Amino acid sequence: ATRITTAVDDIDVTIREIRHTIFELGSGRGSVVDLRTELGGIVEEHAVVLGFRPTWHTEGPVDSAVPDAVRPHLLAVLREALSNAARHARASSVDVALAVGDEVVLTVTDDGVGIPDGVRTSGLRNLAERASAAGGRSEVGSRPGGGTTVRWAVPVARP
Repeated sequence: ATRITTAVDDIDVTIREIRHTIFELGSGRGSVVDLRTELGGIVEEHAVVLGFRPTWHTEGPVDSAVPDAVRPHLLAVLREALSNAARHARASSVDVALAVGDEVVLTVTDDGVGIPDGVRTSGLRNLAERASAAGGRSEVGSRPGGGTTVRWAVPVARP
């Protein structure tokens, strides 16, 4: 029953993401949409699956300094990190932080069980590949006392 519920929740998130993408393509708004609004929308979408609303905050010139080439990677990484927290972590809280300075740094932290042995790591590998493609890095690790922290950082300007 738990696996079926998890699968249905994952499908619901995927459907919302597809609808969002279709809307963006059809509206022609593309990168004109406020990045903070898009981030908030992704956080809200995942609140349903998580069973609670993650906290999130931004720092720095998010809307003006995040390069257009980085933006789709950033949004996909946030979706993947929240999806992982919903599917695997059994967390009671998730915090999302985005700081923009010389780098775009997304940090997603949960208080769940950490990364269990034997779990597929294709999503985490995808985060690393997206970071590398943008000249950055991705780190995933356990926190003292439990939980997982995903930190994804790319430079604002390519070296």
